[in-house]
Amino acid sequence: MSNQSMRPPDDRSTSAARMLPSAADKLTTIFVGSIADGVSDTWIERILRICGPIRSWKRMTDPSGKPKAFGFCVYENAEAVSRALRVLNGEGRFMDGVELPSPSGGPPKKLKLNVDETARKHLEHYRSTRANGSDEIRDKETYEEVSSLVRRLRENGTEVDVDSLISSAVADAAIIRPGSPTPSSAKDDMDDLPADMPPEQREVISREIQMFRERSAAKDREKKEAEERARDYREQAGRRKDDRARPMRYGESPVPHGNFPAYFTERRASSRGVEDADEDEEELRQKRRQEEAQLAFLERQKRFEYEEKKRIQWLQDTLLGKEDDARHLAEREQELKQKLAEWDEDQHLTDEDKRAYLARSYRNRRKEIDYDQMDRAEEERELSRMEITESASEETEESAKPQEVVVTRIMTKEERTQAIQDLIGIIPTDKEGLWKWSIKWDVLDDSITSNKLRPWINKKVTEYMGAEEPDLVDFVISFVEKRTSAQQLLEELQPALDEDAESFVIMLWRMLIYETEARFQGLG
Repeated sequence: MSNQSMRPPDDRSTSAARMLPSAADKLTTIFVGSIADGVSDTWIERILRICGPIRSWKRMTDPSGKPKAFGFCVYENAEAVSRALRVLNGEGRFMDGVELPSPSGGPPKKLKLNVDETARKHLEHYRSTRANGSDEIRDKETYEEVSSLVRRLRENGTEVDVDSLISSAVADAAIIRPGSPTPSSAKDDMDDLPADMPPEQREVISREIQMFRERSAAKDREKKEAEERARDYREQAGRRKDDRARPMRYGESPVPHGNFPAYFTERRASSRGVEDADEDEEELRQKRRQEEAQLAFLERQKRFEYEEKKRIQWLQDTLLGKEDDARHLAEREQELKQKLAEWDEDQHLTDEDKRAYLARSYRNRRKEIDYDQMDRAEEERELSRMEITESASEETEESAKPQEVVVTRIMTKEERTQAIQDLIGIIPTDKEGLWKWSIKWDVLDDSITSNKLRPWINKKVTEYMGAEEPDLVDFVISFVEKRTSAQQLLEELQPALDEDAESFVIMLWRMLIYETEARFQGLG
């Protein structure tokens, strides 16, 4: 339970199935990675909720249901996303991010948050309409709240929620005999609660315990009254049986004309008195039940009004935030329209600016070409190393005769090397050609995925993320084994790798095409 935002309760799915954010939530979706071992979803959601209202939080799990070290959080608005990146990811001024301890004894990890390129552009546009001064003040307050919560996690990583405290307190109250509470019993129950619990939560727990005791006392009273009625009925039945069994005394005879014996008249009077007393007692019981029902109704009504008041306040705050966002957006739009109408390119851009722009463009283009050539050279070196290793193992088995070395039945060593170079030359380098290539999935086996693809994927993910991410490596391998298309894999990796996702998938797909084609042609 979190006190940072008041909103109606929402159902959270605990399924281990993988659920990624929908297209409608892309602008407010954050990838949360590098979660320390042993940190539960409740703690992560508390930390994320401090930055703003959350629409959903989904943590990835493996097939056995064990939570992985990353997940996806969908916020209600762009302000919450921007604050989360500034405070939790260290993008704000004087912010170093958040390092979470491991309750299970593992090493601490620094949280890593990221958004895709579309959401990043949306956030930059949103930030340009905000006042930085108010954001910095609010960021500092948020960072202090997050630091306090991290200290609590470090001191007690298995702290229970308020609902668990209520259940435990009510269970302890059930041990006390109803009808005999002491004036200090409620105070003792409150002493068992955490000292830092907010007053409103203490009030809720106290009301739940008091209502449970009242209901238990009422049930005990009804049970006791039923036992008393049964005992009175048995006593009256026994007296009637004794009167019928008593023999008639000597000389006694029935009195005519309705004059009954005195003992019979007294018994009838006593029976009527008991019946009148039972009716009065039943009337009192009915009255007490009505009063208790009325009190219970008033208590429920009070709690309902309190919850509705919180819900209405949350709705008002949300609507107010949306109105502020719409107003700032309209003002910014009007400002840009006016600036665009008055813009004069010849006046604002000088020849020096144009030359600087062209120079920057040329440098960026040359850098991209250099990176591409480096990647190609690295691929060729890796292929050459593999070929040299395989050739060396085969040459040791060949005779030392001065004759031409034949690597396969129909190819010499030179022919095989030339065939490999030809294969590398026909593999496309552009995304469109790679996406259209028909991969021979039938020859893809565990030797290729484990010995060739997995070490390369682990190396690249470590370069991009700055640390080893075995969960992300398993995630990519599972997509390849399922024969998923390259475009779908690219869409899944964009939240985690951002602009590096496309180059990563292109290199992976070229390597996959080479390994399967080489295996199919007998070159592998």
